[in-house]
Amino acid sequence: HDLSDYKTYIDYMVELRDGKLREVFQIPSYEMTQVASKEVAASPELFHMNRVTGELGNRPLFSIADFTFYQGISCILGDNGVGKSTLFRSILQFQKYKGSIAWKGTVLKKKKSLYRDLTGVVQEAEKQFIRVSLREELQLDGPDSERNQRIFQALRYFDLEQAVDKSPYQLSGGQQKILQ
Repeated sequence: HDLSDYKTYIDYMVELRDGKLREVFQIPSYEMTQVASKEVAASPELFHMNRVTGELGNRPLFSIADFTFYQGISCILGDNGVGKSTLFRSILQFQKYKGSIAWKGTVLKKKKSLYRDLTGVVQEAEKQFIRVSLREELQLDGPDSERNQRIFQALRYFDLEQAVDKSPYQLSGGQQKILQ
């Protein structure tokens, strides 16, 4: 992947390799791009992971002894299949894991308000949605009516207006791509 377009947006970069998370200051050489991580030491702590292990089926994916994510935009790098999506799903409390993950100093339990504070991008469109309906996914009940009108205009254009109260998982793969 060429990540050079993201260099102005990335505040903090980590790599998941051999089951361990580590901070990186440039995209590994196999990416052929240099991206410097912005200074985040002064940023507030968002997530702290303590002795977190995750697996998929019976296959261990990661074991994170002690790691902190700070406020800002983080980029998690790693080869296919190393557990990036599983790690993200663990943070969101969608995936079982061992250990503890704290959000702003509070150990996480399933808590809907957490989902509203996080934004993530995953490579697999069918796994990225976290809301029950398109209405919730697009936050259509918010106060910005002009924004809502633009969203409904786009939904009408793509013939998705009738699906606004459906789960994103009930849409076809192509419709999910449009929603992205």
